[in-house]
Amino acid sequence: MPSPEAFNWLHLTDLHHGQAGQPPLWPNARQAFFEDLRRLHQRCGPWQAVLFTGDLVYSGQRAELARMEEEVLGRLWKELAELGSGEAVLLAVPGNHDLIRPPKVTGTVRQLTRKDGFAEIEEEFWRDPDRPEEARPRAILALLCLADEPNVGEEVARRVLRTLEV
Repeated sequence: MPSPEAFNWLHLTDLHHGQAGQPPLWPNARQAFFEDLRRLHQRCGPWQAVLFTGDLVYSGQRAELARMEEEVLGRLWKELAELGSGEAVLLAVPGNHDLIRPPKVTGTVRQLTRKDGFAEIEEEFWRDPDRPEEARPRAILALLCLADEPNVGEEVARRVLRTLEV
C-alpha cells in the first residue's frame, strides 16, 4: 500500500457511454469494471483524485450525460466511498465526443477538413492582431475539432502543436 503522504489517483478514459449498441454491453462490463476497481484499490488506493480524461459519453447530449452520471458516476462514487476513497475529487477533461457537434457541415468545417484548407486560413486563424491572447485557446480548440478528421495531415498537426509551445 502506498505511503500516507503519497498522492494517488485513478485514471479513467474513453467510456463513450451512450454509443450505439452499448446499452446491452454495460450491465455485463459493469460487474467486471467494479471488480477490477476493488482489486486496484487494494493494490494502490486510497485515491485522492479520479481523472476522467475524455469521452465520458458518445455525443455530448445532455440526456446522455445525465444517464452516464446516474448509471456510472453515481455507482462509482458509492464504490469509492465503500473502499475508502469517497473524498476523491473528480477532474473531468472533455474529449471530442463530449462536445455537441453541429447538425450540418458548415463552411468552416469544410474549409478546415479539406486537404490544405487549414493552411490557406492559418495566418488569419492564429493571428488576430486585436486578440493575440486567443492564440493558445484557438490552438486547443483546433486540436479538439480536428483530432478525428482523416484529412488533417501531419504538417497541420505540427503547426497546431507549435502554437501550443510556451
